[in-house]
Amino acid sequence: MKKQRGMALLMVLLLMSLMAIVAININDNWQRSLARTQSQQDRLKAKWLLLGGEIYAQQRLRQAGEKRKAWGASGAAFSMRTEEGEVTIRLRRVDACFNLNALIRAAGPTEAGNSEGVPPNKERRIFMLLLNNLGIADAQAGAIAEAIVARGNDEGYLMGNVSELRELASIDRELYLRLAPQLCAAPDAELRINPDAVSEAQLPLLRAMLMNALSDERLRALLAARPPQGWQTLAFLSQEKALQDLGDDDLGERLTFDDSRWIAQLQLTLNDGRYRLVSALQPGQSGVTVSGRLFDRGEG
Repeated sequence: MKKQRGMALLMVLLLMSLMAIVAININDNWQRSLARTQSQQDRLKAKWLLLGGEIYAQQRLRQAGEKRKAWGASGAAFSMRTEEGEVTIRLRRVDACFNLNALIRAAGPTEAGNSEGVPPNKERRIFMLLLNNLGIADAQAGAIAEAIVARGNDEGYLMGNVSELRELASIDRELYLRLAPQLCAAPDAELRINPDAVSEAQLPLLRAMLMNALSDERLRALLAARPPQGWQTLAFLSQEKALQDLGDDDLGERLTFDDSRWIAQLQLTLNDGRYRLVSALQPGQSGVTVSGRLFDRGEG
C-alpha cells in the first residue's frame, strides 16, 4: 500500500514538473511572440512617422527656394515633434560629394572580392583617385574600395549614411574624419557633382572627377576665377588641353549645373529602437519630388 502511495506521489510530482516546464515554454514563446509583434508595430509606426517627416522636409526645401543655396554643403538641420517622439531631419545637397552608393551599384555582386584582372569601372577609378588626392596610397585605397563594395553586397542594400564607414576595420577614426567631408550616401546611386557647388575644400573631389587631368594649382586658379553667379556650363574647361587629350565622353554626365540633388536624413527613436530614413529629393518647378528611399533600423 505504501509502495503504491509512493508511486502515486512520484507520478504527481513528475506531472507537476512537466506542467511547469510546459508553462515556462509557453510563457517564453508568448514573450518572444509579443516582442516580435511589438517590434513589427514599432517598425511600421516609425516608417509612417519618418514618411511624415519626409513630407515636412519637402515643404521646407520648397519654401527655402533660392535661399537653400546659402546653406552650403552642410545643409540645414531641424526637427518635427510628434506624439510618439521627435523626428530629427537634416537636408543636405549631394552635388558636391562622392556618392558611395554609386561605387557599390557599379561594382555589382559579381565584382565584390573578385576584381583581380578585371579593369576597374569608372566609379572605382574616380574613388581611387579621390583617395590618392587625400594622401592615401593605392594599396590602402583599393582595400577600402573592396571593403565598401563587399559590405554592400553582403548585406544586400545600399549605404544610408557615410557614418557606416566606421564599421569597417580598414577605416580608423583619423581616416574617417579625412574622408567624410568628401563623401555622401544618396539612394539614387548616381555619381554627379555640380562644379558651381564645389569649394576649395572639395578640390580633391573635383580633381578626381576630372580624372586628375588638371593639377591642384590649375583647379585652384579656376575656382578663384569662378564668376559670382557660377560657371553654369562646362565652357570654363573648354581650353584645357589636358582634358581634351583625355577624351572623356562621360564628363558632361558627371558634371552638371542643376540644383536638383538633395537628400533628407531623418532619424527617430521609438521604444529604445532607432530608425532611419534617407530620401533623395529633387526640387523642380512643380515642387519637390522623391526619387529614392532607404529605410532601416540602426545607428545613424
